[in-house]
Amino acid sequence: MSDHRIERRNLLKVFCGGAAAVCGGVVGCGAAGDMVTEEELVQLPAVVDGRIRLELAEFPMLQAVGGGLVGEAPGMAEPLAIARDGESTFFVTRAVCTHMTCTLRFNQLTASLMCPCHGSSFEFDGKVISGPATKDLSRMNVDFDGQTLRILL
Repeated sequence: MSDHRIERRNLLKVFCGGAAAVCGGVVGCGAAGDMVTEEELVQLPAVVDGRIRLELAEFPMLQAVGGGLVGEAPGMAEPLAIARDGESTFFVTRAVCTHMTCTLRFNQLTASLMCPCHGSSFEFDGKVISGPATKDLSRMNVDFDGQTLRILL
């Protein structure tokens, strides 16, 4: 009979390699199909003098209360979430989850910002609704004159 003993070091390599493959597969399956794509991000006007200026007529998703979007602007490192909470009330936050920095999605049905990676959700004003995120989103100051929304960065 042959001796089929395996050294402890080789056994650990096999177990660790197998565990890494399983974990990588689980993470890949859970996130790859749910990530926000470039096409889903609304193109916003460029940052000029530390501000983004949006003419509401050009953004139909912001014209009604409860509407919103997640977009990117030239000059900004991270996308922004913009939500209309009242006739003259808008909330603008960074659209990056505070848990693992995934780009958030605007969810009109639940009136929230949702993380497609691990399920965190946030109020339009940036407050955490449910985790795993525990830190609120960073908010931007805004000014609205009835037609133009100015986001102060």
